[in-house]
Amino acid sequence: EPHSVVIVRHGHVVAQGWWAPYRPEHQQLLYSVSKTFLAVAVALAEDDGLLGRGERLVDVFPEAAATAGPRASEITVEDYLRMSTGHHEDTLDTVPGLLGSGDGAAALFLAAEPEHEPGSWFVYHNGASLMLALAVQRDTSVGVGENCLLIGRDGRESAIEDTATPIHDRHG
Repeated sequence: EPHSVVIVRHGHVVAQGWWAPYRPEHQQLLYSVSKTFLAVAVALAEDDGLLGRGERLVDVFPEAAATAGPRASEITVEDYLRMSTGHHEDTLDTVPGLLGSGDGAAALFLAAEPEHEPGSWFVYHNGASLMLALAVQRDTSVGVGENCLLIGRDGRESAIEDTATPIHDRHG
């Protein structure tokens, strides 16, 4: 159910519109927009030849590959983008210590063998988004920083400010 659309080009609003009963003076709520920005970061890294959608996580994090079972070793960047890693539930909820484990996150994630073949099972999966953010930051000029959505090639941070419900962690 779209509420509004705003198109910005070169820093200027070029088109905008609202569906009734929503209006421009109402606060605009953005659901899961961080995943959209993360997908843009992946696309920028892919465009730079630094990360590919067909690339497996075990190849992005070779130091963690030994922890992966047969299914986990086949999960690709594309599977993460589609939230179809094969895990039956969100790994942020099922893998203790995954959030906040820094460099150890890839090993923890890969050690959680998916119940289904990668690409065959969708679940709304914040753990997949975490792994994408870490993969993008690994060897690229694009980063996903704390308290911001995207750090561009030029180092500029693009943050969401003045939101109705600021997000501090995965629980809000």
